[in-house]
Amino acid sequence: MSTDSTKTPTVRIGEVNDKAIELYKAMREELLTSGPLDRSTCEIIVTTGFAVLGYELSFKVHTRRLISMNVPKAAVQHAVLATMGATTVIFQTAQALRWIDEVYDDTDGPA
Repeated sequence: MSTDSTKTPTVRIGEVNDKAIELYKAMREELLTSGPLDRSTCEIIVTTGFAVLGYELSFKVHTRRLISMNVPKAAVQHAVLATMGATTVIFQTAQALRWIDEVYDDTDGPA
């Protein structure tokens, strides 16, 4: 039995319990929109968190969201670089920069 490693966590869990994912998404939406930070800033924070943890699939999903918000590649790169030495090591930073390249190259996002 093989599994599809390209499924996001929300898709995988939603296949088992769609109501739980509906509530989860509502909670995430509330957390991202109910404070003083704008949506793209919140999304950058989330994305860099995935870089710190090394979660490539989730990092790329959220990087695509940043592209849809017209966040320039340089801004995402800067956010990732800002974590180096504080919460990431050079390997993690370089890895995340590669993921950014892959996503922006695949989607023709803003430079």
